[in-house]
Amino acid sequence: MIVIYSPYQSARLSYVFDTLFSEWLATPYRLISDKVEFGNFDSKYKLWYHESAPSDASLWVHNSGFLADDEVRKCKVKVSGEGKDVLLFPGDGDFGFDVFAGIFYLISRYEEYHDAERDIHGRFPAKCSLAYRMGFLQYPIVDIWRKKFVETSILKWGDAPFQEPGFQFIASVDVDNATAFSNKGFFRGILGVFRSIFLANKPVVRRVKSLFDARVDPFNTYDFQWRATQNIRYIHFVLCAAFSGHDRSLSPGNRYFQELIRKMDQNAEVAWHPSYAAFGNLEALRLEKMKLEAILGRPVIRSRQHYIRLKFPETYRQLFSLGIKEDYSMGYPEMPGFRAGTTMPFRFFDVAANRAQDFMIYSFPWLDTFYSEKQGVSAQKAFGLMTQLGDLVRTYGGVLVAVMHHRSFSEWEGRWRGWPGVFEDLIKRYR
Repeated sequence: MIVIYSPYQSARLSYVFDTLFSEWLATPYRLISDKVEFGNFDSKYKLWYHESAPSDASLWVHNSGFLADDEVRKCKVKVSGEGKDVLLFPGDGDFGFDVFAGIFYLISRYEEYHDAERDIHGRFPAKCSLAYRMGFLQYPIVDIWRKKFVETSILKWGDAPFQEPGFQFIASVDVDNATAFSNKGFFRGILGVFRSIFLANKPVVRRVKSLFDARVDPFNTYDFQWRATQNIRYIHFVLCAAFSGHDRSLSPGNRYFQELIRKMDQNAEVAWHPSYAAFGNLEALRLEKMKLEAILGRPVIRSRQHYIRLKFPETYRQLFSLGIKEDYSMGYPEMPGFRAGTTMPFRFFDVAANRAQDFMIYSFPWLDTFYSEKQGVSAQKAFGLMTQLGDLVRTYGGVLVAVMHHRSFSEWEGRWRGWPGVFEDLIKRYR
């Protein structure tokens, strides 16, 4: 156990200590705000968290006072350095900054609570983040700080009771469109055939055959996925919603789709992909989740937002109220990197309500669509870029969540040429 002195106690402070010590480093701690009691405590693992420290302090972290607050305020965070050497809330002490405030600022997504710029989908853009502006979005900076904290503690104490986290790999796929053509209804099917004839952009014969036989549908790659992911954790995030401009999967009432979902759950794991149209609408979200649960015959406790639509704190509040326990939306759709600065799962802290919730957030460093659709790079080049970030996750210890899309396993569209091999190579590298 480590003993920590702080001149104050607060919900933010307890959250950071619980996250860093209890959850990530598997070490109990005791927080004391009385100097005499702290001084009398018999332990060599003592940490002084204050703006100044006595000469005999064995380990001192500068206290900026940021974690004493209980309101959301617009603030310009002081920063020193850039890239992997960046420090938030710089000051004195053995670390040269308030590492606890820095961790809280990033994993709470404090900057996203303000009236910030939004894109056309209502999302917080990566370019507006402090991480992008200061050049550390490509680094798991919180994990780098965690490593530095452990190493400095060992130097000061001689050893440390910390157990550093190991590496885990989770493969996942967003099933936005369960089939390319089959089981989408007569009118959608016929319109698609005429569109192919008019644009002359796809082989019409296979499209027509797919209308009558789902086995020849270009997106029928499920057996490949399940073979490739044997003995690893694999999650299907399934869009189970009515048709809309951005939600184009099969109808939840379609029997083929229902059977397919149940088969997914037998071969991997099915989680929820809340639709674009239901974003921010609690009742619409409730109905979607109920439909998926009725098909599966069990509760659904995991989710990832379609189009990665997140709004703090409303999105997580709504998901939590619906019984979701884990969300996998923490990342940027338009740019690779570490949105919360960490690869470690962490609990949602509702900054506006000033309390932590029993709701785990999992981050991802990239989406396959960024490389294929936004950058248009080859599968081989994309694999190299993906592994640069994936190797950082493995180096610092954390959870690498690989995010693919169902259509990327079909080479029906030229931009996905070679992507089934990318998926297999990622699994070989990180399993």
